[in-house]
Amino acid sequence: MTAGRPTLLRYLVWAVLLALLAGCVWSPDASPLAVADRAGPTYPGDADLVLPGRVVRVTDGDTAVVALDSGEIKVRFHGVDAPEVRQPFGREASAFMQDLIGGQDVELVPVEQDAYDRLVAVVLVDGASANEALLREGLAWAYRDYLGQLPEDAIYCQIEADARSGRRGLWSQPTQRWVPPWIYRKRAKLPPGTRLPSPDYTRETAADCEAAMAQSRESRRSEVPAPLFEKPDDKSPGGCLIKGNINSRGERIYHVPGSPNYDSTRIDPGKGERWFCSVSEAEGAGWRAPR
Repeated sequence: MTAGRPTLLRYLVWAVLLALLAGCVWSPDASPLAVADRAGPTYPGDADLVLPGRVVRVTDGDTAVVALDSGEIKVRFHGVDAPEVRQPFGREASAFMQDLIGGQDVELVPVEQDAYDRLVAVVLVDGASANEALLREGLAWAYRDYLGQLPEDAIYCQIEADARSGRRGLWSQPTQRWVPPWIYRKRAKLPPGTRLPSPDYTRETAADCEAAMAQSRESRRSEVPAPLFEKPDDKSPGGCLIKGNINSRGERIYHVPGSPNYDSTRIDPGKGERWFCSVSEAEGAGWRAPR
């Protein structure tokens, strides 16, 4: 019996190690969606400004309402254009995003504010990009006209090309039905009987997408540059975007990009007002979110 104890102990140790390894690779509640999402690359984003929030409502495949400490904002997912609801796979894109981020805590990496006053952002859930997950499932197009603001944007073209070659999602349709949402929206605004042909994407490659992205970026550079967020009278030193305002009652309140009073708030350092790079920095300095 005493001679057999070391052997038995080794068996027990190996059994424990194997159980732990199995737990890392598989768990009974791990869905294919969760595994696929975690397998994707984490998005580096902007380390200076990440806004934590919770998804209140998924509007469609590429739009959601997110509650921040400062209130609810509308968020448009950067770099992707999901099919409209009446297009094939429009409802599937919405359902996928609802399953992925609906009611979840997320982090927003701001990119810009669009013409509809929505915050355009990379949406991170558990550190992974929901934008990329949508593309990976073949439920969106890489939004060529609005790519190029971030150094990592070429990844959208590569993921779209992989989904297309794998015939996933919308790419499983006959090629004549490969109509980008931006063409679909333009067609909807045309007078009856007017035709707007869609480019042929059957031979599209990631390199073609990146070339279109670069062309769009150059076109935007020739336009009058617009600030990331409206700051008519005050300037943010160091690129920090959260406004630390002091109201008429002496209350210190911070406003994050996309919140209702952000654009109308002016920062006057002479009054003790200041800019912050993160919500935690603002709260640590004694500022609070609007009520």
